[in-house]
Amino acid sequence: MDWISMDAQRQPEDGWFNIDSSDYLARGESLHGLRGKLDDYLESQNENIQDYPHAYLVTAPRFLGYSFNPVSFWYLYNSNKELKAMILEVNNTFDEKRIYFLKNIETMAFGPKSDKRPERSPEIPAFIMKQKIPVYKSPGDFTAAWSKDFHVSPFNSRKGTYSLAATDPFANHLKNGNLKASCGKVNNTVTLSSSKNHPKLVARILSTSGSIDPYSLGEWKIVKFVFLWFWVGLVTFPRILWEAGKLFFLRRLHVWFRPEVLKDSMGRNETDDERAIAFLFRDYLQHLVQDSDLPIPVKFIPGLANMPPSETFTPDSLPVYNPLPESSLSLEPEPFIFKPTTPLFYALLARQSDFPTFFQTHLENPDIKTHIFYTSSPDLLLRLFKTPYKPPITSETPRRKDNLSPLQNLTWNLLRHLRTPHSTFSPLDAFAIQPPFKSSSKVHAYRTATFKLFLSDRIAFGQPHLIDATLFGIKLYLYWIVVRSYEEVWGWLWRCARARWGEYLDVAVACLCVGLCCFGIWLPFKKYTPKDLDL
Repeated sequence: MDWISMDAQRQPEDGWFNIDSSDYLARGESLHGLRGKLDDYLESQNENIQDYPHAYLVTAPRFLGYSFNPVSFWYLYNSNKELKAMILEVNNTFDEKRIYFLKNIETMAFGPKSDKRPERSPEIPAFIMKQKIPVYKSPGDFTAAWSKDFHVSPFNSRKGTYSLAATDPFANHLKNGNLKASCGKVNNTVTLSSSKNHPKLVARILSTSGSIDPYSLGEWKIVKFVFLWFWVGLVTFPRILWEAGKLFFLRRLHVWFRPEVLKDSMGRNETDDERAIAFLFRDYLQHLVQDSDLPIPVKFIPGLANMPPSETFTPDSLPVYNPLPESSLSLEPEPFIFKPTTPLFYALLARQSDFPTFFQTHLENPDIKTHIFYTSSPDLLLRLFKTPYKPPITSETPRRKDNLSPLQNLTWNLLRHLRTPHSTFSPLDAFAIQPPFKSSSKVHAYRTATFKLFLSDRIAFGQPHLIDATLFGIKLYLYWIVVRSYEEVWGWLWRCARARWGEYLDVAVACLCVGLCCFGIWLPFKKYTPKDLDL
């Protein structure tokens, strides 16, 4: 096993320390590694990827698959290898993420070398001028500021501003091509200011020694490095909890409860149940849009790692637009955006039987801290979900004519009676029952996830993971019973079989073992078809 690896070169599990592209920028894997994810993010920010051909990432690697990164820094360089922009990836302890794209504030002639305060430049935010943040910079310095809109600490609200003062780790080294161990030193200072422009917190990350080339180390130095640094990532999260406990119990600081993330942030990773509901909801939304009379398409951003970052669904009633002759422009109208900002949206939606009321209630809620989805056109979204939908069944019990098996009839009617406040099928249930979905694994996963949600609401305080833990405990108990009874039951059966068939039984068992071994060798090389994966 290597001691360090990058997913651009090998599988992320190949090293003690590794950098996995799925941990950075957009959630999920990328076929093109970190560079591909960086290019996708720059395009989402309307930036030209050709302006930033070089990038340098400062982050904490995984150790044996585990890591927690409060913040990661991307340094973006132009073709002349000058630092022009930075990306900050901020992660909180709730598994939520906010990515900030920052451009370098141009050098201004005030600060240490000038007392005259110039007129504010368009690229300088107003609050920087108010705070009198010095922005006189020497070559290689990077300064930026931005508004705080992400919940990081329970002891600070979501208001305020951040400012960053950073130094180019490779200043004057990249141009000269003289990369030594003395270069690559990090010196970043982040200042959090309150909404009244009073500094509240100053955090600094600073290199205390030169950089290390991991591939130039001998075996003893590798062992020493792993021994000295393996524990750092493992104790980051416990350290945060320890410091938070001291602030709460000793300092008696006010606690701000976690709000739901805003549209520019990323919610936590989804659970398996939320993912199963999201897959079916995506198909339902596409069907609903295609059958609607909306004047413009819908851009759906699911916010899940295992789904496309965005998809555009177009009503069948809209004409097909072609690009204009001799032009790359198109007359196709701009779609409106519908984005669930947290996976909690799918769990709450699965509990509902009246979708229009559900969406209208959330859209009319003035408290932005509780919003679980974002849309650029609330009126069109309500119009979409108020579109009459005629499923093959209604709130009545499905009949045998619906071609449902007795077991399917039983499970769907059980869900109908578990749903509150009314015992009715939801539009998503009705969509799942109709062909060709009624027998697919996607529907089975949705039905299992929804049943678990309703069951957890009644006996597990609304926590589906408690249901999973209970089922796991039941399985362990059953396994223990089987193992305990092996000597009495299976031992007796084996002795009876040997007494009757003798050596023939030994030959049969040997053949079975060989067959299982061959199957285990063949299975990883089996080529699955889209039909096998239910795609």
